[in-house]
Amino acid sequence: MAINLGDNIKIQGNLPIDYRYFNNLVPYTSTGQVDSIIPVGERFIGLTVNVNNVEYWYATGVTNGNLRLKINAGTLNDAKNGLSLSGTSVILGGSNLTTSTIIGDSRPIPVGIEYGGNYSATFLPNSLITKQYADAVATGVHPKLAVQVATTGNTALSGLLMIDGITLLAGERVLVKNQAIDTQNGIYIATGGTWQRSSDFDFTPSGETLQGTLIPVITGKTNGNTLWVLVSPDPVLSGNSITFTLFGTVTLTAGVGINILGSTVSVDGSALAGNYIDWSGTQFDVNTNSIVSGYTTLVDFGAYTGATQPILNVALTGACNGLSYSNRCVCLGGTLSQDTIVSGDAGTYDLGLTGLKSFNLGFDAVSTITDGDSNGGIRYAACYHPNYVDRSLVDKEYVDKKISGTTSGSSLYLLASPSTVEVGGMPALTPIYGCRIDKMLEKILVKYLAPSFAFFSVNVSTVEVGTTISGLKTFNWGFSNSGNVSGGTMCIWETNPVNLITGNTHTTPTISANITTKTFTTCGEEQRWYGSAKNTHGTQFNSTYQVVCALLPYYWGIVNAPGASGANRPTAASIVSLINSGSGIGTCHKVFASSDSIAATNAIDFNSTGSDYMWVAIPSTVSKKLKWCVTPSNCGFIDGTVNPGGNLFPDPAQEVPTAMGCTITSASPVWSKTYNIYISNKQSGNADPMGFVYV
Repeated sequence: MAINLGDNIKIQGNLPIDYRYFNNLVPYTSTGQVDSIIPVGERFIGLTVNVNNVEYWYATGVTNGNLRLKINAGTLNDAKNGLSLSGTSVILGGSNLTTSTIIGDSRPIPVGIEYGGNYSATFLPNSLITKQYADAVATGVHPKLAVQVATTGNTALSGLLMIDGITLLAGERVLVKNQAIDTQNGIYIATGGTWQRSSDFDFTPSGETLQGTLIPVITGKTNGNTLWVLVSPDPVLSGNSITFTLFGTVTLTAGVGINILGSTVSVDGSALAGNYIDWSGTQFDVNTNSIVSGYTTLVDFGAYTGATQPILNVALTGACNGLSYSNRCVCLGGTLSQDTIVSGDAGTYDLGLTGLKSFNLGFDAVSTITDGDSNGGIRYAACYHPNYVDRSLVDKEYVDKKISGTTSGSSLYLLASPSTVEVGGMPALTPIYGCRIDKMLEKILVKYLAPSFAFFSVNVSTVEVGTTISGLKTFNWGFSNSGNVSGGTMCIWETNPVNLITGNTHTTPTISANITTKTFTTCGEEQRWYGSAKNTHGTQFNSTYQVVCALLPYYWGIVNAPGASGANRPTAASIVSLINSGSGIGTCHKVFASSDSIAATNAIDFNSTGSDYMWVAIPSTVSKKLKWCVTPSNCGFIDGTVNPGGNLFPDPAQEVPTAMGCTITSASPVWSKTYNIYISNKQSGNADPMGFVYV
């Protein structure tokens, strides 16, 4: 039966789904399954199927393998430039079609590529070095007395240990450079008990340890004959991170007939003996008795030449491929007729060119030089630095010296001996120049322990403004390397200067003397005493003891006042009475600081509870705006009116009556006696130290 539809009749509804869209009403499991189930004759361009709930279609053909992923109106056909296509997924991996790759750093503060640790000790000539390493070698060096050994890992700093294959002896210097806590690194003196830092690396006096400090290492399986440099930034202080990096290695390579044992180089004659040459143990001898045949005189060789010349005249008729022929003589020089290789038989033989007037190379294409055995490339036979011209190819040693500030254009170094240790019998700060590195080390390793003050003090304590010091005071001192102090050279004098003691024996560690009467009338005054002596070379060395400058008193305390927030708040007048009388409501304490600040390290520990008011009295001469802090993240300005909901400490000028310029009668008589009183707005519990700083 047929149904004919007129022109104005149509059937509405969704078009039917092709039965091939699913595999028995379920999605296909793969494109291969589609190709195997639907015959080619039933396929057509545009046929769409469902594979694992993703639509594929025959977009450009109907043969096996023509199914493509259907994405909106297009098809995902391929992935390029480092990507590839796997089913419906684009994955990383594939051919890179671009001609260059750029490394970018998209962080807010780009710093470029960074190593995950400090690899400077194993850098090779072609290694990409770090900025820290470059800064260290560019800043110059400050040599220290050599150490016996250097650590190779985290080390217990006590006992006579085995370090780098060497068992320590008491008193030997050790470079500690690999501690897990890097603030422990430095130079130590080995003992049977706990090690102590050496006197030239104990951060006293300030500035004795600097970035660029150079430390030679004498022995050790790994670190023997090496130089290490301190790369931590100045100032290098106790508690700071301390990092060392390898500066250089003194390497001696034994050639044929040479023995190297430690630092001793000797001749190995037994390796050179032979061919009628005998080695006696101290010299070479020609064994004439062994010469029984061969040509031994010039006449013999002349006869040989005459006998063979006619043969050569017939045999030699020309030369080619880089050689030339003239009058029965073959000479080096000519046009190459083929690619030519001169082989050293896998490193067995050398090729030498000596005595040339000039040596010229010309290339018409890209040329390369290959070091097949990693021997450091082409090297000069000697140091030619002084003769370099602008277009000379320079060697690594020349560049290293240019960077490190040592003498350029030669193999000589320019350094200075340490400031506290005499080396090679030379006074401290004597320049060491015009020496090769081995000679420089020889001078440094000659031990002369220059003496210095281990300590120097006088029994005068920190004083408050208005204090007078006078009378008999006791001076104490001690030396390092006291055996090298010249007898009868100990002297003590004052700032003025006034000589108190001269020519005292250095072996007496204490002495008393009357000091000049001194009254501290203003904040910032100082008084100093000096000690001096001479070493056995006649060089004077000094030490200083300084009385901390006169200080101003600050007062602080708490007042207990239970109740609602802000209730029963004390007045400035009650705080003044508490300071002057030392009794009354609450507690009162006194601290000292300069006229500019109370340092955070001298913070006030109120230790208040939830029913305590906190207060502090500041000299009124301090005009800068105050800021309080409990921790760096919990701080605020002192400002605003008296209001429990406002700032913790209000502006004293807002007090009624005012808390500005209050008179404190208990202060030193030379002080102005006027203070500004800061009282907390409300009761506040605070178990952490609170600092008052000036901004």
